[in-house]
Amino acid sequence: MSKVEAALSPWRESDVSVKVLSGLFSVLPQAPPFRLYGNLEGAISRLGGEAAGDDSVGRARELAASAEAEKALWVAENLDKADAGLAVYAGLKNVLSFFGGGRSKRTFESDPQQAGDAGLKLLGLAYMASQLFPGRSPQQRFEAVMALPAGQEALYYFAVAEVGLPFADNLVEGGTRVLGRIVGLARGDAGRKLSQFGGGNMLNEALGSLDGFAGPLASYLDGARGVVGNLPRMAARVMPSALNLADSATGAAASALDALPVWSFLGPRLIAEACASRAIAGE
Repeated sequence: MSKVEAALSPWRESDVSVKVLSGLFSVLPQAPPFRLYGNLEGAISRLGGEAAGDDSVGRARELAASAEAEKALWVAENLDKADAGLAVYAGLKNVLSFFGGGRSKRTFESDPQQAGDAGLKLLGLAYMASQLFPGRSPQQRFEAVMALPAGQEALYYFAVAEVGLPFADNLVEGGTRVLGRIVGLARGDAGRKLSQFGGGNMLNEALGSLDGFAGPLASYLDGARGVVGNLPRMAARVMPSALNLADSATGAAASALDALPVWSFLGPRLIAEACASRAIAGE
């Protein structure tokens, strides 16, 4: 079993991360229908490739076992590990902060740590795309990610949880301006952090894909701006049952959920579907 399938297999419908993310995606108007799977056959099925046969499954497994797929997985998993890896904050807490229908007012200027983390997450996505779709232009890599249901999940989660919720005040400026500032952070402090953990080659490969994300991702941020105001109602309806909490999340509970492995869930799905799509296409 490849590391990618090993990362897919443990997840269950009862897991808190799965419940929270499926609840979030259920209220995002353009998000794809959520579907949980634990292997590459499930990824192929989600892409409608059941008729492709055993050859596609075998090829998908070859791609999933490649060094490139494992590098992408390493980045995805480390985006969740505050004290042992890359990340310093989890976007899931931004979702849970809406239990009470309110949020603390934050901007890029007042919370530079969170802003820098958004830049790091963007850089991580760009790096994953560089590994999953080699030989393509930055724009083509973004289009390939966007064509996958798991890619859309990752992009919507980034736009809503990592940027839209914490920085709704900044988002009033518009997705293009906000994304420009995040890209600047990705090229600066976030880039230095990635280089520190992954080396200069990893940073260069991530930066090589970043330009392809800069324009199209602005539309996701504009969409997040329109959705953020509805999330308190969504949280009241979906989150309490998901977390088995009566009325609201206490500060202690929300802090504990910082450590939930959101990108360790989203990342392997993106990798699996990228491998599946290439196998179906005969690459």
